[in-house]
Amino acid sequence: MKRLLNHSPKRQGAFSLIELLLVIALFGILAAIAGPRYISYKQSAYDSRSQLDLRNGAAAEEAYFADNEIYFDCENDECLSMAGFQRSNAVEIEFSSNSGTHLTGTAYSPLGNRNTLGAAYRWNSQSGGMQP
Repeated sequence: MKRLLNHSPKRQGAFSLIELLLVIALFGILAAIAGPRYISYKQSAYDSRSQLDLRNGAAAEEAYFADNEIYFDCENDECLSMAGFQRSNAVEIEFSSNSGTHLTGTAYSPLGNRNTLGAAYRWNSQSGGMQP
C-alpha cells in the first residue's frame, strides 16, 4: 500500500494539448505578421528589376542610335539583339522610336502581387530618362 501512495506517474516527455495549441497559435501570429512584409519585399524586388532592365535597355538603345542614327523598335526577346542588353526573365519590356527621333520604353513585371501586375516604368529620351 505504501508503494501505491508514494508512486506518482512519471511524465513520458510528451507535450500536452495546451502546449501544442499555444505553439500553433504563436506560429499563426508570426505568419500573419511576416506574410504581408514578405510579399511587399518580393514586389519591390520585381519593380527594381523592371527599372534596371529599362535603364539598361535605354543605354543599349542609345548605343545603337550612336552607330545607326535611328532607334531600334523591339519588344521582349527582340530586344536581346541589341548589343550589351540582357532582359531579366520576369520583366516585360518594349521600346519604340517614334519616327526615329526619340525613344520611349515601358517595362513592368508580370509576377507582381496576385491582384496587380506591378508598377509600370516608362523611359522617354526627350524628357530626360525615367518617368514616374
